[in-house]
Amino acid sequence: MKTAKIILLSIGGLVVLAVGAAVAVWFNLEWIATEPRLKDALAQALTLTQPPEHVSLSIDNRGWRVKHIDLKISRFCTAVSDSSPLQGCFNDVEAAFSFKVTGIIHFELLDVGPLIVKSEDIKIIPPTKKPKPDKKPAEPFELGKYLSIAKNFKVSGVDVQLPKTTIENAGKISTASLTLTAPTSDLFKLVGTYSIPKGIQARVNIEGMSYESGATPLTLQFEVKDSWRATGVLKGQIAWAGPSLSLDGSLQGKHLVPWLETIEFGALSIHWDKTLTVNSKFGVNIVPQEIEPKGQIKSVLPPATLLAKFDGTVDIKEVPFQDKTKYLFHVILGPNQTRGIILHADVEGELPLALKRADIEARVPDFQKVVKSLKGTSAAIPAPFNVMTGQIDLRIGSSAGAVAADRINFKIPVAFNTDLRSTEQTLILTSSGTVESLQQGKEFKIDGGTEIKSFKFTLPNFDPLQSNVSLKRDSRIQSEVAIAKAQIKKEVKANPPPSKTKVSYRWKISTIPSGIRIFHPFFDPYAPMTFNWMLASDGNEGKLTIEPFDIQYLNRTAKVHNFFYQLTPGEKNAHFEGRLVIPKTEYTIFLDVVELGGKAKLTLESSPPLSEDDIVSVLLFNQTTAELTPDESSSVANTQSAITNRALGLFSIWALSSTPIEAVNYNPASRVYSARVKLANGLTATFGTDWETSQEVALRKRLGSNFVLSTIFETDKNNTESKKALIEWFKRF
Repeated sequence: MKTAKIILLSIGGLVVLAVGAAVAVWFNLEWIATEPRLKDALAQALTLTQPPEHVSLSIDNRGWRVKHIDLKISRFCTAVSDSSPLQGCFNDVEAAFSFKVTGIIHFELLDVGPLIVKSEDIKIIPPTKKPKPDKKPAEPFELGKYLSIAKNFKVSGVDVQLPKTTIENAGKISTASLTLTAPTSDLFKLVGTYSIPKGIQARVNIEGMSYESGATPLTLQFEVKDSWRATGVLKGQIAWAGPSLSLDGSLQGKHLVPWLETIEFGALSIHWDKTLTVNSKFGVNIVPQEIEPKGQIKSVLPPATLLAKFDGTVDIKEVPFQDKTKYLFHVILGPNQTRGIILHADVEGELPLALKRADIEARVPDFQKVVKSLKGTSAAIPAPFNVMTGQIDLRIGSSAGAVAADRINFKIPVAFNTDLRSTEQTLILTSSGTVESLQQGKEFKIDGGTEIKSFKFTLPNFDPLQSNVSLKRDSRIQSEVAIAKAQIKKEVKANPPPSKTKVSYRWKISTIPSGIRIFHPFFDPYAPMTFNWMLASDGNEGKLTIEPFDIQYLNRTAKVHNFFYQLTPGEKNAHFEGRLVIPKTEYTIFLDVVELGGKAKLTLESSPPLSEDDIVSVLLFNQTTAELTPDESSSVANTQSAITNRALGLFSIWALSSTPIEAVNYNPASRVYSARVKLANGLTATFGTDWETSQEVALRKRLGSNFVLSTIFETDKNNTESKKALIEWFKRF
């Protein structure tokens, strides 16, 4: 028993001695933190090239749990090593702070100051060594578990001057400077710059920050310069109880991207209280975009430009989600108006880019405003559309919006409607479909259709037998820019770049019965058409049907009985066929056209039935071959040959059947077809053409029994003109 007491007393004495020693050390930490030990610790932390002459640590006990520590280090220099990324010299370093023990491993920071750091040129080179594969990554360090800031925390005597700091990271070099002063908590000021060799320079200026029991004012100014420029001023306060941050102000940017002239965020509000919320109005000025139709001949009119000024609002909200954080955005654009077009957008989603809802609309409530705004420019609305009135509406998304399956994958509805009318023209259609993004934006799928409810169009008053007037640039004149573009186009065509985005589409275009009506003085009353077509990335298909109508031309009336044009997947050529009915005095002639080998073939039938010779004879001379003269029979044979060789079309046959023909000739070698027409007083006219390039007009007048005066005008396939005047002498043997 006595022995047990001795052991217990010994253990108790040791415990008391240990506690006493711990208390003595706690109140006299300078016994451990001696200058040699501090120098040795500094040498282990940094690779010193010039050790400090003096290192001192002053510890002031301000109660059982409160201590004030003041560390001073004289000038020293360090070099980069595996253990330290720092290189340079520090002239003066002092750090003083007070803390309170509030738990076994928890401390409360009461004040900081003085805090002095003055350096010369400093270089920071982060280590490039990677952790070993078998080494488990360290758990993230949470400072809040061990340290908190007192409500009456104060700062004093802060003077940090880092005039030049160079950062080298993976071969990239940047420079920075920092000046931080705070004589007292209320006089906090930070000025910093950051730049990289490409020319980007950022400047930050913070003033008025302090840490008191309540909220303290804060002013933040920054400027970033490059080929672009961004500036901003934010003012607000920090509530240290929490803490929370509130800032209001504006940001401006110029030429951030090539097409963006300026962008400004006004009435900007930033609030952080465990989560972040950002609200702002914005205005955007886009570099004016020219609208100019492309063609061989450049318009002498000035190009039209879009007034690219937009404004709206943007909201960003941080939302905790499971083990991560989401940033939701809501952008409202407009409504803005440019050249009679009203733009409006309402988009919601998740940053960086995941659409949740989209409603984007471009409306033209008054088409005449667009016409007037483009008048006098190269993009002017051409006749006859420039007299139309009505509205156009393009909508992407809806109030219900688009639901994103994953990140940038989405499926969004689209709609396009027009209701344009004039005295002679009408365009009323409705379109709807979807645009779907798949495989993280690597594939797009477009699906939908357009229904043409009414399309009425009046053709210009042209004659199908007359050549169209056209303008053509001289191919011998080429600019260096045009030659360079042609070469680039040729190279791209020979070696097309691999496409990163796959686009597939299926879009059906259809009409109601007779939904298309084409007007022309020859058509009685109009040409009705029905159109059903499927545009698809894997092949187009569809059918155009022209329904029956009458044609009045050259004082003759004919009827289009039927015509259709059909494209079937897998077939090389589109198939077409139709019938034109020409009534004669005693017969009805049927001109049938059908596709054969990609070309049109013309066949002739009649009622009552006639041979092809007789049908041609009735067309030319209104009588059968049995009633013709030898010259007229020769003309019939030549016309048959021209039809067989496809040198004559429907309108040319029609013209011959409506003209007092004297003789017809056809040259199979040149494919030139000519007809001689009787005029008054022995005068005849000959018209010849291959219906493509060559043309011939000749006038002949008999002068007595053996002489003929001829005047000939010709244009060959090279567009070379020639004129001849001949006196011919004939002698029959």
